[in-house]
Amino acid sequence: MDPKCGYASEYTSSFPLSLGRCGYNYTPFFNLIDEQERKKFYAQVEFDITDSTSVYMDVLYADLEGWYNTSPSFPHTNPGSSNYCAGDPLTCTSAVPYFMYVPLNNPGAVDFLSTLSAERQAQYQAAGGLHFWGRTLAVEGPSQSGKRFHETMRLNAGVLHSFDNGMDLDVSVTYTNHSVDGFTYDPLHLRVQDALAGLAGHNCPRVGSNPWDAANDALRGDTASGCYWYNPFGTAIGATGGSALANHPSVRQYFNGVASSITQVENVVTEATLVGESDIEMGGGNLAWAVGYQYRWWDSQYNPTGEIEWMDHKIHLLCSWEYRRRVI
Repeated sequence: MDPKCGYASEYTSSFPLSLGRCGYNYTPFFNLIDEQERKKFYAQVEFDITDSTSVYMDVLYADLEGWYNTSPSFPHTNPGSSNYCAGDPLTCTSAVPYFMYVPLNNPGAVDFLSTLSAERQAQYQAAGGLHFWGRTLAVEGPSQSGKRFHETMRLNAGVLHSFDNGMDLDVSVTYTNHSVDGFTYDPLHLRVQDALAGLAGHNCPRVGSNPWDAANDALRGDTASGCYWYNPFGTAIGATGGSALANHPSVRQYFNGVASSITQVENVVTEATLVGESDIEMGGGNLAWAVGYQYRWWDSQYNPTGEIEWMDHKIHLLCSWEYRRRVI
């Protein structure tokens, strides 16, 4: 377990859990009411064509921008990231999914091992490293912010007609288009692994895609070349800038990406209603009746924008979701 587990920040506190885990309460990082900016426009018009026929139309447009706060970071989601070792952490191997590998020369690992007994240090040395799963920023905060854009447009047009026999007909068509576009920040697990290997930084001249390639050994933590270590331990909290345990600001800029998505819903409703009165008399008047018909077309599409972006690359996600339904 991280020796600093139990640390309390100005936002919240951490606490030990079973099997060497450390948790924290992330609810203080959320807003009870998110900041919002709303714009609305509505117009309606109705006019008579004849003494018995009229036309009506209305338009509604609404725009909402919302800014929300959430947990400082999210756990990486490469395969199995919600799992943890069932026993001693030393039983974890690089084949265990969802875990990041922390080499023994990572400054955070060096400091962590120095707090252990000689016997325990020897065990980790024999294992060749440590395994890490968790959040890249947690109890120390601050919140990360995201944004959601909601846009709605509704158009409606119809005709009202009164027959000589007392019946009234209402025929209308309504079209609605609603879209939600939002984004948040999320650590990219391949880049977190680069950072644990001392190769964080947009300008770090990494060799190939394998962070463990021996050709990268001379670059690990070489700040003159723009390469930095990421210290995943609590010792990074409050560490003096420039010390081996401090995380340089560019490290987080390197492995955080922007995850975004778009949801769009379209709806068309065509309906007709005929109302009138029967000859059946009741205590409050003649018995009224109504008959109607409705055709509804509904289309919903979800697309995670197709990309998670960072400064100099894009990953294209080949996935989308679409659902169509027609009801008569």
